[in-house]
Amino acid sequence: MKMNLNKDGKKRIHFIIRELDKTQNEVNKISASVQIDEDDQYQRINRAYFQLFQTHYLSFKLLMKEDHFSSAVVVARTMLEIYVRCFYLEFIEQPKGTDVETLITQPKDFASFFQMSTALDNFEDPDNGDFHKHFKQFTKQGKALYEKYSTFTHGRGELLNVLFKGKQPVCAYEDIESILLTLNGMLQVFAMQFLHMNANEALKKRLLDRMLKTEETFLNHGIGQPDYYSNLTSW
Repeated sequence: MKMNLNKDGKKRIHFIIRELDKTQNEVNKISASVQIDEDDQYQRINRAYFQLFQTHYLSFKLLMKEDHFSSAVVVARTMLEIYVRCFYLEFIEQPKGTDVETLITQPKDFASFFQMSTALDNFEDPDNGDFHKHFKQFTKQGKALYEKYSTFTHGRGELLNVLFKGKQPVCAYEDIESILLTLNGMLQVFAMQFLHMNANEALKKRLLDRMLKTEETFLNHGIGQPDYYSNLTSW
């Protein structure tokens, strides 16, 4: 599936991706400075998920740069699953004392994506409050992002129907911008959560400054920034 862009659209998309590269480079530098407790299984699994997410994020951007939009969305769906699962383990399973190794090596199933998202939106921390329905946007009750991304992975739906009719599907600029900004915001929130676990206030401030700079840059260029991560920066 190709991106249906004119010359100006291509320039704007490449500008966004360059800004995402800057953000990821800064995130990489910051996260490399984090020292975790190797005896803490939740810090180790958080690091593992964060590393997976960063690796997929790089692949996602490379696919977008090469105009492989549908394949990029498949990667984005995997990133969304990793993102929600990591938060679920940290805030829902850890208080129960769930053994991480059992979850990742034994046949015990995780909760479904919808169940994890719902549990997280119902979660409330005594000091930091709740997630302000942050995870609802990924489900059918919100923006249905998980379902939309799944269109590119399942052997049914609108995309397959277009191909079945012998047509070439294309994607509009608005959809491309939306997924780029969504994944950028997820990376930043994920990084904040990673730093939150390790209680490094100096690194958190450095990342927050980068987030605000990115948002300002986008707004100055008339690029809409999703508001879904702004209410989580206190974490």
